Amino acid sequence: MEFSRPRRWPRCALLLLFGFTLVLGGPWPLHGAATAQDIVTTPDLSTVTLAPNDCAFLIQGSDDPRERLGDIACGTLDVPENWSDPEGRRLQIGYLILKSTGAEPMPDPVVHLGGGPGYSQLSAAESWAGVFATLRQEQDIVLFDPRWVLPPADEASDGDQATPHP
Repeated sequence: MEFSRPRRWPRCALLLLFGFTLVLGGPWPLHGAATAQDIVTTPDLSTVTLAPNDCAFLIQGSDDPRERLGDIACGTLDVPENWSDPEGRRLQIGYLILKSTGAEPMPDPVVHLGGGPGYSQLSAAESWAGVFATLRQEQDIVLFDPRWVLPPADEASDGDQATPHP
């Protein structure tokens, strides 16, 4: 199982960072709306770290879908909870890249912004792989949990269900 393609990783990483920035930082605050941020700032992306891993967080009990998903890459994105306080509390956001099955994939991935309160896109990775099978022939597919609802692999145990995790 191959977990990375060095020639394409930087573009995927930049697009992933941009997507997370939009989700977490929000580029357009509503006029007069209360926000969690004290000051509207442009996020400092130098405070973000990308940590590839072995995709162990996809394992649920004794079911390990990694082989069935084909060529994938996983990891976590570590970002400030509050962009106005980059040294404050940090959030870890899990991601999965379903690598393209085509011989010469397009350079830009499809980033799927899905999920909802308490729902993990990553726990349904095989379902999403089926949904995106046609697109995956030409492009990488990026999935992530904007609310990181899966427990970290070192805390997971048999029978764990997707639960909110700070």
